[in-house]
Order: sequence, then structure tokens, then C-alpha cells
Amino acid sequence: MWDIFKQLIQTIFSPSQSYMPHGHCYLWQTPLVGLHVVSDALIALAYFSIPILLIYFVAQRRDIPFLRVFYLFGAFIVLCGLGHLLEIWTLWYPAYWLSGVEQALTAVVSCYTAVSLVTLLPQFLSLKTPQQLETVNSVLQAEVERRREIEDELRQANQSLEARVQARTAELEASQAQLQEAQRIAHIGSIDYDPHSGEIHASEEIRRIYRLDDTGDRPLRLKDFLKTIHRSDRAAWWQAQHRLLDSGESLHLEHRLQFPDGEIRYLDIKGEAQRSPSGEVVQLYGVAIDITEQKRAKQRLERQMQRIQLVAKTLKQVWSSLNFEEVMQVIVDEVRQFLNIERVVIYRFQPDWSGYVVVESVSDSNLAILGRHFEDDCFRHDYIHQYQRGRIRGIENVATSNLPDCHKALLKGIQVKANLVLPLLWHPHSFDDEPELWGLLIAHSCQQTRPWPEPEVEVLQQLTVQLGIALRQHNLIRSLKSELAERHQIEAALRDSEAAERQKADRLHRTLQTLQQTQAKLVQSEKMASLGQLVGGLAHEINNPISFIYGNISHARDYSEQLLDLIYLYQTYYPETHEAIADLLEAIDLDFVREDFPQLLDSMAVGADRIRDIILSLRNFSRLDESEQKVADINASIESTLTMIQARLSQAASRSSIEMIKEYGDLPKIRCYPGQLNQALFNILNNAIDALEDRLRQEPTFKPELRVTTEFLASRSHDETVKMEGIEGGQPQLHEKALEGAIVRIKITDNGLGIPQDLVERIFDPFFTTKPIGKGTGLGLSNAYQIIVEQHQGAFYCQPHSPSGTQFIIELPAHQFSSDSEELNDLRDRLAQLQQSG
Repeated sequence: MWDIFKQLIQTIFSPSQSYMPHGHCYLWQTPLVGLHVVSDALIALAYFSIPILLIYFVAQRRDIPFLRVFYLFGAFIVLCGLGHLLEIWTLWYPAYWLSGVEQALTAVVSCYTAVSLVTLLPQFLSLKTPQQLETVNSVLQAEVERRREIEDELRQANQSLEARVQARTAELEASQAQLQEAQRIAHIGSIDYDPHSGEIHASEEIRRIYRLDDTGDRPLRLKDFLKTIHRSDRAAWWQAQHRLLDSGESLHLEHRLQFPDGEIRYLDIKGEAQRSPSGEVVQLYGVAIDITEQKRAKQRLERQMQRIQLVAKTLKQVWSSLNFEEVMQVIVDEVRQFLNIERVVIYRFQPDWSGYVVVESVSDSNLAILGRHFEDDCFRHDYIHQYQRGRIRGIENVATSNLPDCHKALLKGIQVKANLVLPLLWHPHSFDDEPELWGLLIAHSCQQTRPWPEPEVEVLQQLTVQLGIALRQHNLIRSLKSELAERHQIEAALRDSEAAERQKADRLHRTLQTLQQTQAKLVQSEKMASLGQLVGGLAHEINNPISFIYGNISHARDYSEQLLDLIYLYQTYYPETHEAIADLLEAIDLDFVREDFPQLLDSMAVGADRIRDIILSLRNFSRLDESEQKVADINASIESTLTMIQARLSQAASRSSIEMIKEYGDLPKIRCYPGQLNQALFNILNNAIDALEDRLRQEPTFKPELRVTTEFLASRSHDETVKMEGIEGGQPQLHEKALEGAIVRIKITDNGLGIPQDLVERIFDPFFTTKPIGKGTGLGLSNAYQIIVEQHQGAFYCQPHSPSGTQFIIELPAHQFSSDSEELNDLRDRLAQLQQSG
């Protein structure tokens, strides 16, 4: 990059000898060359002198318009002079690039100057001519004369105004005197503060309020006011002043003044800021109102309101609370807060006129005397009778009082410097009787001596009256509670007797209900046992002839084939037959018999197989009285039960057939009570068919559907997944303990009317049925629940099936067989398959 730039500079200022100097054009004739040199030099000198003169002219006449044109014209002339100097240079040095750049720059500046002159030409033309300027001067002279006349008039007006100002000043001074008098009466003063000089001009009332009479007429400072402001209010006062000075925010503040003699007064001050056009605060104005009397009146009113609230709160507590101790505690707490003292107690007398502190409210820094007993002989002899007559005694200073020394020592021991004692009198029997002295309400000032104003004493006297009422109320309530307790005991004895009789009735009712359930179960059991015996006997009786028929069908097929083969041989070797034989052959249609007879035998075999399946189902279903568990195939048990209800599933005259959907999973054989399990399945399936028939009666075009699903789950928490810890050779090591948690699940789902949600929890109760009276016993699902849950330790629950219908779910444990049985091997294979597929 530097090499390129260096080459560019060298090309411009020191071109190579490839260019010919301009002097060659003049054949280096000295006169001719000298002529051009002298001419160009003089022209350049003239060009450079003109901008110097222009600069001097512009510096002297800054008021001349269009200064930009002068600058452009000067730049143009300077570039022209530079061009003539380059003409001299190129006579000997061929720096034509530099000369070309300078000429290009001169062209740009000259063109820009020409354009600027064209745009400014209208303004040039608008300049006034000398004649116009002379006319303007004449007008200005006339205006000057007119202004002189106006100044004379103004001078006369000022003299008149000065007289009027003097008169107005006298009026203002009189008004100021009136304002000061009004401020003195209203206790309102004004302040004028200059933030730049720090001087404060205050009215006479301000000086009186702040007691600044010793300052004379000199301007005041902030320190003159600050020394009288209460120490606790100075920080807030300074913050308000700073906000007013910094942001011009209006000031409104209440603060206290504290004087050397200890007097405290209250002021309400307001201030506003005056701003300059630039927003700077230039002056502060304010007023101060002495609100001491209003403040004291407000404090007196607040104290009165506190007394009223104290009495009202006490009355509310007396009439709303039945707990006398709680009432006393609230009163001593409120009195201590109201009087702003350190301790308030209630002292209760005993029969010998000794006593103890029953309730106390005390500050954390003072001695607590709750529960303390006091025996003061001088008090007992000198003051008991006086307090019985309602005497109230307030002592402002215990040390200087006329109390006996023994009493002073007692009060000093508990840090009392001033106290107020009021008797607690009450009427235990009737308000017509003389009141009795129950105790004392005592207020202790432990930090300092203090007077006891009459309003405070009156409030406490009202509280003692309310305490007497509360004490009488408490005594009446205690008597009433005692009477109520006796009545409650009698009522409790009656309730116990009634409860005992009710328990007997409940036991009788439960016994009767149990007997009814047991009777119904016995009847049902006898029916099913009899049915099982009947079905078992019929199955045995039918099985014998069916076995004979099924066993001889194969022989009949062999014999018939042999006879037909024999007839075929006779026809082959003896084609000519007797006329009677030919007629018989034509009549029996021997070819049709030969073709149809094997099919007839096959149909007989299929029918015999079907009868054998039905007999096997009857035998399986008839095992109701078996008392031991056996290994059973759940899918086969379901098939046997469906065979028993096949007639109800088929199409009838009044309805269409029920579509039976069977989704059997690959189940292991488990130990169970097959007959009882068949009975449970029979009851559940019959209920499902009843629900479908009920919906068919309401919706004849409805398509009923009954679905039975079975599946094997390794656990209830991890469906269809078996996680085994011991793996050898890629195969799970299965033993009986590993089957814990494995279940066989049966789902029986119908799309019937369904069961209402509020009845689902009751359908397993004995004798509960949703069918009309006379159509159900209410024991079907109850027996199924007992068989599945109680006898097989399984789970049986019902849940609504979307969008309609009901689903019953049965879960049976699949670990109830020995480790060396064939069924365990079957289950091991299924678990291995699940492990490989999961």
C-alpha cells in the first residue's frame, strides 16, 4: 500500500522523463521563456494579493451580507494564482499530473462559485439603492425627533407618577400596619427568603412567634430560626427546606418550637418558590401560623375521646365476655395505657383483710408483683373502713406524703413514687343491700411523681363500677354453671341409658340383617349346589351315550366305505344286474349316497364334539362345592360360563343377538376355586346381559355388545413389564417369590345403560339392586365380591365406561402354586416372553 502511495506522489511531483518539459515548446529561447515566467509570476502575485485584500475587508466589515461569496471568490482566485505558478514550474519540470489536479480543483471551485452567485442573484438585486437608503435615513431622523418628544412626555409622566407613588407608599405603609396588626391577632407571620444572599425578611409576628425581638431590623438567617426548633423536628424541617430549594416543591409542615424556659409551641408553615424563566429558584415566600391553642384543644379532645373509648371498650368486654379474669386483665392493660404509667394492679381482699395481687399489667423494666401477698397492719386498721365507704385516694409524691412510715416502706419496696387507689365495691345478693369491699384498683407511677387529674379519676371510678357489675355477673354465671352442670349430669345419665338401649336395638338389627344375609346365602348356595349336582349328573348321563356314538362313528365310516367299495366291485364285474336291483339302485340314487354318506358322518362327528364341549362346560361349571384350590385355566373357565349363557346371547323374537367380543390374553394357569369363580363370572355376565336388554327395550335399533378381555400383568405398577434382577444366559431366573405382585386381570365391558356414579359404591352391598322389585335378589354382585376379594384375595371394582355402559374389572393373584408344578413352568415361559418383548 505504501509503495503504491509513494509511486503516486512521485508521479505527481517528480514525473519521469517520459514527459517533455513545457520549455521545449519555446525551444528554450531565453526571451520567450523569460516573458512567460515574468507574466505568470506577476499574474500569480496579483491573484494572491486580491484574497488578502478580501480577507482584510471581510474582517473589517462583518456586517456585510453574503460573506460566503467572498470566501468562495477568494478560494477561486488563490487557485488561479497557483495555476500560474505551476505554469512556470512545468517549463522545466513536466509535472503535468499536478497541474491537471490543480486545474480540476479550480474548475470545481469556480463552478460552485458560479452556482452560488446564480442562487444569490435575487438577493443581490433586492439590495437598496443609494436613493432608497437616503429615503430610509430621512424616515429614521423623523422617528428620532418623535422619540425625543416622547421622552419629554415620559419625563413629565414620571414626575407625576413619582407623586402618585409617594401617596401610594403612604397608603401601603398604613396597609402594612393593618396587616401586621391582623397577623398579630391571628398569630400568622410571613417570611421572604433570598436563597442567593441567604437573607430572610420576616414580619413582626414571625419575630414575636420565634422570639427574635433581640435581632432588631437586621435581615435574619436560617440559624436564627433553627435554634428555636425542637430537636426532634429539625431533620424533617431541613428536608422540607431542601425539597423547596432543590425542586421548588410546595412546603407544608407542622413542627414544634422549644424555648429556653421549657415552653413548647406548635407551628403550621407553608411555603412556595418563585422561579426564573430558566427554572432556577430565585425567591421563597412562606407563612407560619401559631396553632398551639388549636393543638392543645385537640389534645384535650383526644384525651377525652380516649376516656370514652376506654369506658366503651370496658363495657363491651364486660357484656361480651363471661370470663371475669379476662375482663380484669383487659381493664388493667387499658388503664395502664390510658394513664401512661408503669403498673396497674387489682388487689383482692381475703376474709382476714390480707390480700394478694390477682391481676397485673406492668412494663418490662419494672418489678412484677402478680400473686404477691401483702399484710399491712397500719393499712388494715386505718384505711379498710374508709375504702368500704367508697373513698378514693391519690398520692402525687409518696416520699413527701403523710402516709405512715410502714406504708411508705411497703410502697418504696415495690418502686412506687405516686399511686391512685380506688375501691372495688359490689352487691353479691341485691342492689338494695349495702355494697361489699371486694378489692382495690391501684395505679402505680414508678418512674416519676405525677398528679392525678379529676377527669382520669372519674374514668377509673366508672371502671370500678363496671368491674363490680362484671363481678356480680361472674358470680351469677358461676351459680348458673353449677346448676347447668347438675342438669348436664342428669341428661348425660339419660343419654347413656338411651345409648345403651339404642346399642341393644342396633345389635338386634345387625343380627337380624346378618341372619337374613346368611339365609339368602344358604338358599343361594343350596340352589347352586343342587344345580351343580343336577348338572353334573346330567353331564355324566349324557356323556356315556355320546361317548358310545362318538366312538362308533369312525367304525361306521369304515364299514360304509367297505360296503360301498363292495358294491362298486359288483358293478364292475357284473355290469348286468337284475331288474329289481336296478330299480332299487335308481330309487336310492347310489351315487348320491356314496357322496353324501361320508359328509353325514362328518356332521355327526362335529355334533358329537359340540355335545362333548357342552358336557365339559357343564362339568366345569358344576364344581361349586369343591373346597380345595385347583389349577385352572381362566380363559377356559370364561368359555365354560359363556357356554352356559349362550342362549341369552343368541337372537330372540323380541331383540337382536348380542355381539360377543372375546379378547383373550396369553394367561398362565393359576390356583383358584374354579366352581366359585365360574359362579362369580356367571353372575357378572348375567348382570351385563340384563343391562343390555334394558337398553334394547328403550332403543330397539341399538346394537348390543359384550366384551370380555383377559391379560397377564407382572405387577399392578408396571403393566406388561417384568424386571428381574438375576439374569443368566439371557434367560430370567424365575422362582415362586419372583411372582409376587403378578396378576391376571379380567375385564367385562358392556355398552348398556350403565350405573349412576352415586350408586357405584353401593352395588356390592348385600340386597342392593337397581332392578325393579321382584326381578333381582341383590346378591349376585355381593356374592361375586366375596368370592373374588375375600376367598381369592383379589380385587373387584366397577367403573363407568365411556361413552356409555359399565366395565367390571377382576384382578386375581397369579402366585398361588408350588415351584415344581407344570403351571409354574408355563408362567416362567410367559414371563420370559414379556421380558424379551419389553
